[in-house]
Amino acid sequence: MTLAYQTLNVNMLEGKSDISVLWDIRVLPEKRGFGVGSMLFEQGVNWSKERGCKRIKIETQNTNINACRFYKKHGCKLGNINQYAYGDLSEEIMMIWYYAL
Repeated sequence: MTLAYQTLNVNMLEGKSDISVLWDIRVLPEKRGFGVGSMLFEQGVNWSKERGCKRIKIETQNTNINACRFYKKHGCKLGNINQYAYGDLSEEIMMIWYYAL
């Protein structure tokens, strides 16, 4: 898992000091389904709360259905959809999720 907080040049932080960005959660395919991702997500929630964050911001793509389902299952709310974030010809659509702390 990678989280960003008060990190220069991370545009997703929007220059704010009260949010963190969950950059990535990765679990080996053979370890999925055992709660590892959920444990990592909870650790990210706790880490962000300890720093006084009010929310976590997460980027996924429409092509990553498993990630979208995971974040929804954990209470994240879909906040923004940007069809052209990756260029006019890309089939990927940016989806921004938020988790209130």
